[in-house]
Amino acid sequence: MTAAHWIPHSGVAGLAWPALPPAPGQRTLAIQFQLDRSQWLEPDAIASQQFRQLRYLVKHAQERVPHYRDHLRRSTISGPDAIDAQSFLRWPVLSKPDIQQGGDSLLARGLPEHHGGAHWVTTSGSTGQPVRVANSDSGAFFQHALLLRSHLWFELDPRGKFAIIRATSPKAVNRDWGIPANTAFHTGPSVILSAFEDHRAQLNWLRSEAPACLQAHNTNLRALMATSLRENLVPASIRTVIGFADMPPPDIRAQILAHWNARYFETYSCSEIGTLALQCPRHDHMHVQSEHVLLEILRPDGSPCAPGEIGRVVVTDLHNFAMPLIRYELGDQAALGPPCPCGRGLPVLQVIAGRTSDLAIDPTGRTFFAHLNMGFWATVAPITQRQIVQLAPDRLEIRYVAERDLTTDEIAGLVREIRAAMRYEYAINCVRVPNIRPGPGAKFVDFVSMIRG
Repeated sequence: MTAAHWIPHSGVAGLAWPALPPAPGQRTLAIQFQLDRSQWLEPDAIASQQFRQLRYLVKHAQERVPHYRDHLRRSTISGPDAIDAQSFLRWPVLSKPDIQQGGDSLLARGLPEHHGGAHWVTTSGSTGQPVRVANSDSGAFFQHALLLRSHLWFELDPRGKFAIIRATSPKAVNRDWGIPANTAFHTGPSVILSAFEDHRAQLNWLRSEAPACLQAHNTNLRALMATSLRENLVPASIRTVIGFADMPPPDIRAQILAHWNARYFETYSCSEIGTLALQCPRHDHMHVQSEHVLLEILRPDGSPCAPGEIGRVVVTDLHNFAMPLIRYELGDQAALGPPCPCGRGLPVLQVIAGRTSDLAIDPTGRTFFAHLNMGFWATVAPITQRQIVQLAPDRLEIRYVAERDLTTDEIAGLVREIRAAMRYEYAINCVRVPNIRPGPGAKFVDFVSMIRG
């Protein structure tokens, strides 16, 4: 596949090539034009542009977001124009409890002109701590821009069918790939399946739909590959596999190539901000998406880690003016690497010590990916952290951290939502605990199976 297949569609009758796209397509192409060039800037030039954008964000946050009104003074920074790589290290880190407890104090009292409206995103991320984050329309636009960049970096063929398997989406058939690709380009159809389907059923669905590209959680890919090898069910049409969320198994890339004859690409993202890093088109490591995020790797004392040194991930969304996330600690561990031989100036993300998850099962023998990253964790009950433990094929335990015991109605609401999501009437016990410790390697696991063998 070459870029020749990404031919923009026209909004003007009779003018097909070169095309004159409608306004949304023009915006999409304009940002891709810039991203195609910014990736090749020298690292110092990229950092300079990041801090230029950051100063606009900080000025807005200081003036319109109550939570940040005192941050410049607390950081001993004279003003937004004085923010640079060194002074920014004094800016307080924003934690998930800060968001949980901050409420409306993190919301902007008005947006700049042309930033559009705002919408809510709910996530538990890699720590099991549910948070609700507001994002602006302009912030979402940049998230979409990086999604399209991934399509171009991974050399996807827009004429093919795109399949997505994820926990948060019901089964669907769409005539195109959706936003952002369809704003500027003609694409093939897309199909979506819930990750709560049995893995044999997922493979049979893939064989029936015959997509060229598959995107799925890495934990789900692990089970799909194991089932494919065991039962000789090969989705032969797939040429590209894109993994996200949990840590990929160390041999998944080689397995997908050997048994499915497909390429594997890894992405790193969070629901609060979107894409943080994408795999290099020519190498197995990832590039930080610095046009959208300022990503730091810090030691426990707050100083920057050296290349190759694992530390905590702190990110700043440079474009969300609705609820600015400035120096937001994700709860992940990672390490930066040396410059990439490909020539891109975007920082190399060498190691992500994220989480891994077990697979769930029910008494019928159905195995499935049980990442319940859903809004009810943040809305149905005052839970600050949670973990699901499968004790038996028909029995779950919900361990939660909260300032008080949940009420009978709150527990009933949780049980109802979990049973509906996991598609089985599990016996569910809710247990309040003082804390939930990370597993080996400081990795938080949001679903744990005690069933072995």
